[in-house]
Amino acid sequence: MTRMVTCAWLTCALLFVGTHACDGTAAVCEKPGFDVHQRSLLQVRTHSKKLGATPRLIDFVYCWSGESQQHGMAAGTEETPTEHIEGYGFNEMQYSIRSLQVFVPWFNKVYLLVNGQAQPPAWAAGDSRIVMVDRCTLFPRKSDCPTKNTAACEAVIHRIPGLTEHFVNMQDDWILLRKMSPSDFFSASGRPQYAVPVSKDSLMDMYGRPWKSLSGPDMPPDQVPHRLKSFARTHRAMPMTISFSMRLDKEFPDWFAFVRSHKTRFVCCNASTFGNDLDEMTCRMYPAMLYKYGAGDQLQKPALYGGACSCKDRACVKRTVATMGAIAIQECGPRDWRFARSLFVKAMQNPDRAQHPIAASDVGLDRAMETSEAPDSEAASVQRQSVPASAQR
Repeated sequence: MTRMVTCAWLTCALLFVGTHACDGTAAVCEKPGFDVHQRSLLQVRTHSKKLGATPRLIDFVYCWSGESQQHGMAAGTEETPTEHIEGYGFNEMQYSIRSLQVFVPWFNKVYLLVNGQAQPPAWAAGDSRIVMVDRCTLFPRKSDCPTKNTAACEAVIHRIPGLTEHFVNMQDDWILLRKMSPSDFFSASGRPQYAVPVSKDSLMDMYGRPWKSLSGPDMPPDQVPHRLKSFARTHRAMPMTISFSMRLDKEFPDWFAFVRSHKTRFVCCNASTFGNDLDEMTCRMYPAMLYKYGAGDQLQKPALYGGACSCKDRACVKRTVATMGAIAIQECGPRDWRFARSLFVKAMQNPDRAQHPIAASDVGLDRAMETSEAPDSEAASVQRQSVPASAQR
């Protein structure tokens, strides 16, 4: 059972205030500088008791734009499509990592890949398992970094020194809502489990059509992996292994080098066109290739990974928090973000509720997930829009 250490006099579960971690004694919370009005989720230390055998070591990895890209909560601050591509947000990362601490406390390490050297954010300093990585050190060609392209960053995550064989590629706006176990990410034999439905008919050419029909000044290499046709239900955690990632890197070296060279999200086939094209994203390529090579398994309870909701759609947010295992939160403004955040906090304050989403059946869960995440809902408002040259994470 996971238990949360709190200050008894304040019952300050999930809170850190000022500069001191609430580590289980009132004395800590009485230190100078402890301000009950400046609250942050991530500084309460979550401890766990071992349950039976030690879980397989699993790391979690994020590509992150960094603290400097996070909005304040001033009235009128809205996240536009362009800003979302640039990595701006309301520090969803803080809540995503906190959800890992609460609902998967067995994780080994969390790696945050950023441009350049950086110290962990103040809200993460209390957990030594959170490791900052200068992603530029992972690129074989140093001129490819700094980068604001998520796909380029994801193309080097398997090169992190010390990364465990089994790891999960995370999104900063994907927040867990229920307890999960290693078996929700990997099979008993260690094979990645993908939550997005995959079939032969769902695979397509990486850039939308055969290579011979492409045109532009920046042509991709001849040999490229496949990807999923739809972006729907892919914006979530992606279990991966170093060995399979290296296999792909070895089989498609020119394509990996091509993706890493893109400083912003690539719109085929002109690197000078700035847009939110999603063709090269790992969340579309990796499950397609796992399926193609028979190297992964379909997750039997895909609703455990939840659905995507716009912050503005409060009904979707409430339904997803109540019935699913996770949520991808998008298109936030201050007021709607506060509403969504309050529901996340309540879920984290009650981590011992149902192990899996509370619904009558998995069929009902899948139906609810389909209604909360319409096909390509995350991409519809931003894909292929023109954005500034500074765009992307």
